[in-house]
Amino acid sequence: MPVDPYPGARNSHRPTPNREEPTLDDSATKKLQRSAHDSVAVLSNDIVEWVDNWNEDPKPFVWHKTADEILERLGRYCTDVTNTEFVGGTA
Repeated sequence: MPVDPYPGARNSHRPTPNREEPTLDDSATKKLQRSAHDSVAVLSNDIVEWVDNWNEDPKPFVWHKTADEILERLGRYCTDVTNTEFVGGTA
């Protein structure tokens, strides 16, 4: 039986894996996420390796938020960063 990483947390805020999202078990993905690349050529080779591995067993991307939710959050971010109000797609 797997160990529960959130013991005692039994509410709706507990993260649950989505079976359609890619997992981070792929070694190429982990390498891209943690590596400090010494050159563009090394980074490029790692990206090509990741794409090759991904294409062997591709998974569809699943959107979890609507476009309106994404734009609202972007607006809040822009407001926080620029100290200006983001209204209707313009600052």
